[in-house]
Amino acid sequence: MFTSVLLQATTISLVAKWLNVEAPLVSDVRFPIQHNPTRSLGEELVEIPVPAGSAAAGHTLADLALPTGAVIVLIRRGDEVFVPHGTSQIEASDTLLVLAERDALARVHARVSRT
Repeated sequence: MFTSVLLQATTISLVAKWLNVEAPLVSDVRFPIQHNPTRSLGEELVEIPVPAGSAAAGHTLADLALPTGAVIVLIRRGDEVFVPHGTSQIEASDTLLVLAERDALARVHARVSRT
């Protein structure tokens, strides 16, 4: 059994390369939160990416002046996820986890996506 494990461990990358199926491991950092929506509130929990050139990049959450009915719950920056506060700065390529009522969500999306 040890011989089998040793043989497989040393040859699997070579076989993958030979079959042209090798690929780098892509890290998919997920937000550590679940959402159970309620019909009566009509809220949604969505991820909004901050694109390069976004007018929101370089500004704080307070500067973003979120509409009533919207809150940024978490920010993912690279491999890190953190709880933001009013002085947290938004950077291009951040992903914002937004909890918002449906009508407020469109306004948040517009503010973050605007260039």
